Amino acid sequence: MVANVRFAALIGPVTNQITPHYHYSTHSSRGYDRTHPWHNQNQRVKLFDSPTISLQNSLQSNANEGKGKSIRSLLPLDLITFDLDDTLFPIEAVLKDANDAMLTHLISTIEQRRKKMNLVEKSPFEVTNEDIFAYTKQIRNNLLQEGQTDTYTNMRKLAIATILCDSTHEKLSTAEHAKEPRTVIPKVDSTVVEIYNTWERERHAAAERHLYQDAIDALVNIKLQHPDVVIGAITNGKANPLLMKRTLSSYFDFCISGEDDGIFPHRKPSPIIYDKALEAFRKLERGNAISSDVSDLCWIHVGDDLANDVGGSAKCGALAIWADLSMEYQQTSSKRLILDKFTSGQTTSPNGQSQKAKVQQPSWSTLSQEEIRKRTQMAEKATAFVSARIENLSSLPPTIQRILDEGIKN
Repeated sequence: MVANVRFAALIGPVTNQITPHYHYSTHSSRGYDRTHPWHNQNQRVKLFDSPTISLQNSLQSNANEGKGKSIRSLLPLDLITFDLDDTLFPIEAVLKDANDAMLTHLISTIEQRRKKMNLVEKSPFEVTNEDIFAYTKQIRNNLLQEGQTDTYTNMRKLAIATILCDSTHEKLSTAEHAKEPRTVIPKVDSTVVEIYNTWERERHAAAERHLYQDAIDALVNIKLQHPDVVIGAITNGKANPLLMKRTLSSYFDFCISGEDDGIFPHRKPSPIIYDKALEAFRKLERGNAISSDVSDLCWIHVGDDLANDVGGSAKCGALAIWADLSMEYQQTSSKRLILDKFTSGQTTSPNGQSQKAKVQQPSWSTLSQEEIRKRTQMAEKATAFVSARIENLSSLPPTIQRILDEGIKN
């Protein structure tokens, strides 16, 4: 059953770093009028509730009228980009599997090292995923205090290296080690990279296992309705759909990550990462009449994060669809923000006194409370840029069609 769609009527508008993944393909020259009426930056969107949209009915109607041909919009959809984590698969479940696999590899390595050093009987060294998070967060905090930053890839590797270094000590508490000043800087050697690679491999395998059940059908129907569209991924994380050979790879043309060389530290919502995506799109479209002006393109971005996906992409010229999915999709967006409509950052203690509220962050998050407050403010401002809101991925193809149809009308 396709849920109701909240629709926006468009009244106008470092080691081993993975480089941006350009999977080149050939698209036919479209020859359509690329001037779209919604790209007026001085105009706003107006939200209203649309009736239930049935993709099955749309396809059947089209089959009856067009003898089975795919639905084609009068306006071409040039580019559609997706966020990945919590948009196509639940990041919490994926990270749990990846972290567990890495922890198993890490513990095995530690046990082998301590056995060689005759430390096993003296004091067993215990490490948990929470310890790894503590190390990573401490590393990030230390960098921020020094006015520096680094990719989560490198911070995760350094956390592994630090734990391996500390595992040769007789102290039992890894949490204590995480806060101690370092006299020896741990090295990211081949063993560390091997353990990290276990995490990254399992992250992709887990993403395929946990892929939202209607994700593939949505992509199939988008390709059916818009055969010439370029589909890309824009993510701040390490997922890459081109590496997911059993599920997503055949539907995506490129992937841009905020961890990539030449992009970091310009992660979403920075315009730089979106500009890189447009650059990848234009490389794929060489030979076609593609304007360098983004306002001449029909570009839709889909993502779960209001600040990163909706606000960030809309400011770069995209029509933003907010994937605010229903509870069964297990998104973590609400856990990462302080929403004023639920709490104003205040709560009441048992004695009736007002006190500051702390958001219960996902265990893997390294954001400070101040960063959370800033992100929440950005999210609230980004609501003005929502072109459409969907509660399941099955409603994405008809929502795209409605956006294009409304563009024609206006």
